[in-house]
Amino acid sequence: MLTINETTILNHTNSSFDQTAVESPSSQHNRMTRAGSSSSVNSATSDQQESNSNNRYNERTKTNSDLFQLQILSIKCIVQIELIQTIDNIIFYPSTSKKEDLQYISIAHALASTSIGQENLTYINHFDDLHNDLGMYAYMSFDQLILLVDCLIESHMFARTFNSNNEQRNLLWKAGYRGKAKPNLLTQETNSIACAFRILFRLYSDQKHINSNDLLKRRILKLIRDCFEYYLSLQSENHRDAWTSVLILLLTKLLKLNEEQFKYYSIEIYLLISEIVVFDLKPELRYILREFLLRI
Repeated sequence: MLTINETTILNHTNSSFDQTAVESPSSQHNRMTRAGSSSSVNSATSDQQESNSNNRYNERTKTNSDLFQLQILSIKCIVQIELIQTIDNIIFYPSTSKKEDLQYISIAHALASTSIGQENLTYINHFDDLHNDLGMYAYMSFDQLILLVDCLIESHMFARTFNSNNEQRNLLWKAGYRGKAKPNLLTQETNSIACAFRILFRLYSDQKHINSNDLLKRRILKLIRDCFEYYLSLQSENHRDAWTSVLILLLTKLLKLNEEQFKYYSIEIYLLISEIVVFDLKPELRYILREFLLRI
């Protein structure tokens, strides 16, 4: 039997007990579900932030990689030009080819002030090609020299293909290739073919290799035709101007040939030469071109 005090305490306890403090199973489930959803949202947000961070890192890495590749390409182009110049220096001795180019340009300017006639041809032949014994030409075999010619032509064709691909050059420029103009390989294109022609014409005029004259003249003709056809296809005036020294070299070398040799080449390239006169040519090139046509 409960006493009064016990009854009072029991009643007080029952009246003060909060029934809402006890969660039903369904309430507990809902609360845990909401907590799980909140945790999932936070986790998804964290994953998204991490993904964005990784994407930015990958983009920076790709950009740095692209710039690095462009730097490698630039270095390779510079090395290629240096190799071409090295071949020229080894075979003909340093600065010899440069002096020859200057000599041919001075001949062209001199022709502007002379009258038309056979005297001009005599004047051109009066200047002998700058051959000396300081270079390694005399110590190299025919096969070695032809191998170098093949390498020079390969370098020339690579540069020519690149320079003709304007879309690729635009992409490189937009990708970060530094420069005021679209990247080009004009120096490689012209220097390589000029050096190849110097070697071939030197071999062609060398009595030690007279047994190979037929092979040489066919190869020279094929290369001349290819170069003139390419020149005629150029759309850029700046690109054509870059070829001025090469054309002066070719035409002067041809004018120095004897009558039989000159006739062989002039017949084959006459139509191509005739097409060149429609362009706005440098004065020195026009004078040499005039002498070539007059001799025909």
